[in-house]
This record gives sequence, structure tokens and C-alpha cells, in this order.
Amino acid sequence: MKDNNLSAIKWITMRIQRPTIQVVIDCATYHDLNYSLEVNLNRIKIDNGSSYPAYRQTKKIKDNLEKHKL
Repeated sequence: MKDNNLSAIKWITMRIQRPTIQVVIDCATYHDLNYSLEVNLNRIKIDNGSSYPAYRQTKKIKDNLEKHKL
């Protein structure tokens, strides 16, 4: 598995331990952020064709949360 995917798995695992929040990123509303991250986590772990889009979405979420200090 790629290092990027491993770091995404680690970040998601840490993030979903927090209470879920609703967040809007680039006109996309995540009503239950933890659920969305869990879906991405499963897609990354499967490591098939859906792992790269899941990684990109996770990175976008992470960057936005860090930007807004959430």
C-alpha cells in the first residue's frame, strides 16, 4: 500500500474518534463527516480503483479542517 494511503488511514482513524460534525467544502455538504470518512477509509483499505478518489477527497477534507482549525 502506498505511503499516502497509509497516512490517510492513520489520519482518518484519529479523526473519527472525535464527535462528528457537519461541514461544507467547495459546495459539498458533509452532514455526517465521520460517516464520510469511514466510507473513504474502507475504499482506501480495499485499494482498488476507488482508492485514489477516496484519498483525494480525504485530503481535501483534511486540508479544509486544518485551514479552519476544526
